[in-house]
Amino acid sequence: MYPITIHGRHYVVSSDESGGAGGAGGLAGACARGASPYGYPNIIDITDEKNPTIVAKLKLEVSDAANCNLMLGDPPDKGAGAPAYNDERCVANRPDNPTMLACSFQNAGLRVFDISDLAHPKEIAYYKPPAPRDAILPGSGSWSPGVDLTVDRIAGYARWQKVVPGGNKAKQNGNANGNGNGNGNGNDNKDPQFEIWTISDGNGFQVLRFSDDFVASHRDLFKNPDN
Repeated sequence: MYPITIHGRHYVVSSDESGGAGGAGGLAGACARGASPYGYPNIIDITDEKNPTIVAKLKLEVSDAANCNLMLGDPPDKGAGAPAYNDERCVANRPDNPTMLACSFQNAGLRVFDISDLAHPKEIAYYKPPAPRDAILPGSGSWSPGVDLTVDRIAGYARWQKVVPGGNKAKQNGNANGNGNGNGNGNDNKDPQFEIWTISDGNGFQVLRFSDDFVASHRDLFKNPDN
């Protein structure tokens, strides 16, 4: 459960790392019950702790019970099981009045949701790390001899790291005159940026960044509410 506060109300973002497929009968049993095949995040209003209320369900297409039977034919990787697309952990871009969530969906990669309007949350970005295939990776939790993995797995907590354009100019493209006053190329008027730091089983630590065009077209999501 990940706590956030929005306009004075208290919420938790729940995760589900097994979904319906983790219950009796596995994936086929989930389909027979009309359950969601894979787990997804719920945003729950706990302002009244005795009456929690789900206010948003962040489903991927693979999470939709209507698509469950389609997933029965998902082929397993060589030497491993079929890919799983459950959500394990979500992290907001800030704890108070957040606008975005970054969620780790195991073999479905890292997904970013716009939660600025809780009544209409939507996925706005995603990242899937390169497939490990048959690389020898004894430090990976998904690797074993003889496997051929067509998808990597992201499961840990992502970290949002704010990048302020124009900050620390002396560290940017210095002119090597020895006085520490580099001719930085930062632009103080640009929109703030965010990096997302994440880890996957086969690719290790990775730093993700939104494109400038994306930030420009979603400016309200990146704006500091205190400005």
